[in-house]
Amino acid sequence: MVLDLERNEFKDTYTIGDGEALRVNQVCSDGTWLYAATESGLRRLLADPFLVDYNAWERVSGIPFPDGAYSGVAWYANTLFAAYRDPAGV
Repeated sequence: MVLDLERNEFKDTYTIGDGEALRVNQVCSDGTWLYAATESGLRRLLADPFLVDYNAWERVSGIPFPDGAYSGVAWYANTLFAAYRDPAGV
């Protein structure tokens, strides 16, 4: 969701998922990719005008628990960090 704080209005809303809306917990960017921590994996999208097309978002693979619930994501020192929420609570 994009907010215009000066005009107090919603400017745009984006849907991430495979046709259904996923809960997005946090978003970050490395300058090329936009990353989203969701309840069903990390998703990424090239930072371009296709934000509104949910088909343009891809699941990040090659990571532990690619379909798991991620509560946060951050880009720091050329490294992507993600917080995975273990459903077993361990």
